[in-house]
Amino acid sequence: MQVWRIFEIIQNKGTVYTTQQQLFEIFRVMLTRESTGNKKVVARFLKKKYTQFFLKFNELLNSSYVVKRQSFKLLSEILQEALNFKVMLVIRIENYSLSTLLLSTWIG
Repeated sequence: MQVWRIFEIIQNKGTVYTTQQQLFEIFRVMLTRESTGNKKVVARFLKKKYTQFFLKFNELLNSSYVVKRQSFKLLSEILQEALNFKVMLVIRIENYSLSTLLLSTWIG
């Protein structure tokens, strides 16, 4: 399944809650898996497809409360990875309000 298709299914208003949760879990495993090789692949993917990935991700952040909450949780896990530090800096510079929201989500 393509990454872009997962975004579409999550955003579909007809997608049931359990399916959305399963898709977020698939995303989490794909993007944060413990093997170092996978983390390098994800870091390269995010650098190469940064604009496309985060345009789609921003759409999730404008969805329902549940989707928004799961999206923030996933994004925080992705950005906590040391290999994704440069991506985190770009997000911080390009979208200060997103960074502020993430910080408020982490704090409580």
